[in-house]
Amino acid sequence: MARIFNLIIVICELIAFFKVRKAISLKKGFMYYTILSNAIAFVSSLFLVLLGQMFFVEVLRFLSTGMLLLTFVVTAFVLVPLTGNIKELLFSGAGLFHHLIVPVLSLISFLFAEDRVPTVWVILPLAVTLVYGIIMLYLNHSGKADGPYPFFKINEIGKKRTALWMVILMIVVGVLSAVITYKKPVRTDMKYVFVHGLSGWGSYDTINDFFPYWGLSGGSVIRYLNNQGYESYAASVARTGSEWDRACELYAQLSGTRVDYGLSHSRAAGHERFGEDFTGRALYKNFETSRFSLIGHSFGGATVRLFSEILR
Repeated sequence: MARIFNLIIVICELIAFFKVRKAISLKKGFMYYTILSNAIAFVSSLFLVLLGQMFFVEVLRFLSTGMLLLTFVVTAFVLVPLTGNIKELLFSGAGLFHHLIVPVLSLISFLFAEDRVPTVWVILPLAVTLVYGIIMLYLNHSGKADGPYPFFKINEIGKKRTALWMVILMIVVGVLSAVITYKKPVRTDMKYVFVHGLSGWGSYDTINDFFPYWGLSGGSVIRYLNNQGYESYAASVARTGSEWDRACELYAQLSGTRVDYGLSHSRAAGHERFGEDFTGRALYKNFETSRFSLIGHSFGGATVRLFSEILR
């Protein structure tokens, strides 16, 4: 589902940037916080569509969503009242996409279809917004730029009012970013690992980004549990493999090693001894020292039982 939302965002951004390109130059366009936030949104959404929910992609998605929300708030509650031009800013042209559709889509996707980043990353939208503001204030003060927003016109409105506006903007982007990244504190040190049945899939499979096995059309159970403070993961074992093969794959994903089916079993089963290598991409860290609970559905239950017996 996250890939679907972000593919729509990419398409909307291409349409909007085409409209902007016809009106202003690229260099002038990036003086607008709107263009900057939507450019980051385009890049982060494109990465998510192509690469999936890798950590650095989620950080970029969080950054762009926080900045897009500030764009919407400033447009709706500052620029529209000042100019009275609600149609142009929110309901037509590039403004319809940059100020309304993309921020709303990005918020929905981030909250309901994507993984949350740690709260510490709240500092990122704050830092980017602050750097942008300082640069624009310098350009306005030196006469190299005029605006592009009224609260940056330091020579017209004075230093005190400009400083007050900067404080307000930083508070707004900080609060918005904190709200969207919030998730309940971890309630237990227990890890929960879900193992699918035959013909199923898990977090290592691309289809899981569109249709999570655990939840399907109802939404990702794994993401819901994580947001509720229960650290949960979805394994991806063979869809048609034997209990033994699936148990070996589960171990490799938990321990972050290459799948080893064992010499005698691989000979008896007539397949290669070694399988996929999960080195550096384990389901979670510190498998050997952590407490975990295995939850299996259908043939996943048989897989979990054999896994437990082999591990014991």
